[in-house]
Amino acid sequence: MANYTPTEVVDILITFGECGRNYRLTARTYAERFPNRRHPTAQQMMNIERRSRNNTLHHERRRNRLHNNNGRGQSGSPHNNDPRLLAVLFMVHQNPHISTRQVERELGIPQTMVHRLLRTVNYHTYHITLVQELSEADYVLRVFCRWALEMLDQNPNFFSNVCFSDEATFISNGSLNRHNCHYWSPENPH
Repeated sequence: MANYTPTEVVDILITFGECGRNYRLTARTYAERFPNRRHPTAQQMMNIERRSRNNTLHHERRRNRLHNNNGRGQSGSPHNNDPRLLAVLFMVHQNPHISTRQVERELGIPQTMVHRLLRTVNYHTYHITLVQELSEADYVLRVFCRWALEMLDQNPNFFSNVCFSDEATFISNGSLNRHNCHYWSPENPH
């Protein structure tokens, strides 16, 4: 159920009293009286009235906390001897390319908890970036590029006099899905 502001709850309860404790009539009257607000249904009106009697109108959002060995929640980082943390770190050290779903399946720890445990020890996913390595054969191409830049400095219209053709086609011989290619590490491996 959505949390209503205290003003909305008071107006709902006043309307509820004015309508003779009739939930459907209260819902209709409230919608007519406050057209720019959220309009709770009759069932929601019943829940609001019941929760106001029990003094449970607003619930604090429960956060999933890491637990130490004695079961008490703590907002800080888990102890180094937390068995879940040790198991997750062991799996990541064995295979840095493992996914959190695989860890979830093998250890039975929810995927969000796996992420949380890895973040507490500053582990992040690093996606592989393809880079080109310069070799000795690239020297001739670099000399040509330098010459072309010098010609461009001398004549700004130099490239308008050059005939470009599509004779060279670059095709990669292999394919790599970089979305699934990641590496768990506390620091960037590149």
